[in-house]
Amino acid sequence: VRDEVKEEVKEAVRDEVKEEVKEAVREEVKAEVREKIAEEVKKEVREKIAEEVKKEVREKITEEVRAEVTEWVTEEVTRGVTKKVTREAQEQNVRTVIEMFQEYHETKESAASKLQIKFPEYADEAGKLVEKYWKES
Repeated sequence: VRDEVKEEVKEAVRDEVKEEVKEAVREEVKAEVREKIAEEVKKEVREKIAEEVKKEVREKITEEVRAEVTEWVTEEVTRGVTKKVTREAQEQNVRTVIEMFQEYHETKESAASKLQIKFPEYADEAGKLVEKYWKES
């Protein structure tokens, strides 16, 4: 009987130890799986956040560059238009002065000399401008 009981106890202890080992292994595997899943989730979240940040940065940089380019283009166009309008206004002034010289019965040569003095920036073109705006009567 004693041997039988001993065998039964051995069997019961064996089953009990087996369950304890199973539980310990289950916990180890659970920890490993949890760690692996955590790494996978971290990687996914990291990639998602990286994409979101890239998008935000891209949008911000696009906005900044757009503003800089708009400002630069505006300045260039303004400079060009101002230069053109100023040139046209000055040419109109030259034209008016040439017409006045003509009204005072100046010669073309005299008008060109006086034009060079009055508008030094047109000194090289004075003769051509007088020819251009002198009205033959």
